[in-house]
Amino acid sequence: MRLHIIGGGSIGMLLAAKLEAYGPLKLLVRTEEQASLIRSTGLVLTDQSAKESLHYIEAAVFEGEVLDDTTAPDWIFLTVKQKDIQDDLLRGLAGQLGERTQVLCFQNGIGHADKLRAFLPEERIWLAVTTEGARRQSLNKVVHTGRGLTQVGRAYPAQAFLPQETPLADERYPLFSEAGLKWRLRDDIWTAVWDKLLVNSVINPLTAIWRLPNGKLLEREDRRELMRELYQEGLQTAVAHGIPTSPDLWETLIQVCQDTSSNHSSMLQDVEKGNETEIAWINGSILEKAREKSLPLPLTEWLVRMVTAL
Repeated sequence: MRLHIIGGGSIGMLLAAKLEAYGPLKLLVRTEEQASLIRSTGLVLTDQSAKESLHYIEAAVFEGEVLDDTTAPDWIFLTVKQKDIQDDLLRGLAGQLGERTQVLCFQNGIGHADKLRAFLPEERIWLAVTTEGARRQSLNKVVHTGRGLTQVGRAYPAQAFLPQETPLADERYPLFSEAGLKWRLRDDIWTAVWDKLLVNSVINPLTAIWRLPNGKLLEREDRRELMRELYQEGLQTAVAHGIPTSPDLWETLIQVCQDTSSNHSSMLQDVEKGNETEIAWINGSILEKAREKSLPLPLTEWLVRMVTAL
C-alpha cells in the first residue's frame, strides 16, 4: 500500500513513524526545513515508556503536484488543522488522486468534509476520530503521550456498508492494526465525530480561559456546573439536527478529564504559545449549526468571543 500523510504536526508525525514499515510512505509537510531535517536525521518517536525509535522517512514539502496512477497513493491521510484546509491545499490534494485513492481526514470539529466535497468525489472522503495522544517536541521529534482508539468511516455513505466490503478491512490494507494502533470501522462515523466535538467543546475553551490542566476542571462544583451547561447547549444542537450521540457521553466527558488530568488541552497550548486556536471549528461550528435551527446558545457564544479575544 502506498500512503501519503499530509501534515507534519503531532498526529501526522506519529502516524508516519508507526506506519512507515507497512508500505511506501511519504510525509508531506509545510516547510523545507522540516522535510530536510527528517530526511537527513530521521524522525524520532518516543513511546510512553520513554523509549526512542528512529525512523527514516521520505519527506517533502507539499506542493500539490499532479500524480498519475503509477505514482498516486492508495491512501492520503490529511492531518493538518482545520484552519489550514484552504482552496489551494484542496486543489493540490485533488491533483494527487489516482483511480483508487481514498482520503482519510483527522481534523477536530466539523465543516472540513463539506470543504473537501467541493473538490473531491464524495465517495473518496473518509473521516477519522482518534484519541491517540501525541505531542510534537521539535520538527523531527514526536512523543506518543497516550494510546487510544481511532474510529474510521465514510463521510458520505451512499448506503449502509459491511466492514468486509471496504478497502480498510481488506487484508492488503492493515493500516493501523499491524502497527499496534487500535482502530474501529464504523458506518455511523458522524456519531463519533459529534461525540468528540461535544467533549472538546467543553474541555478546550474552559481550560484555555482558566489556564488549567484537564483534571482541574472537576475540582470545583461551580466549574462542573458550567461544564454541564456548555455540554447541554452542544447536545441540544445535535438533537435539533437529528444527529445521534452516545447515551453515556456526559460520563465519557468526565472520564476523559480524569484520564488526562495532567494534560494541557490543545486549545490551552495554543493560547499559551500565542497561536490561533481552533475555537471557530469547535464551539464556533456548534454555534453555526444552532443558528440554522434558531437555537440560542448564550454560553457557547460568550466562550467563542472570549477565546477569540485571547
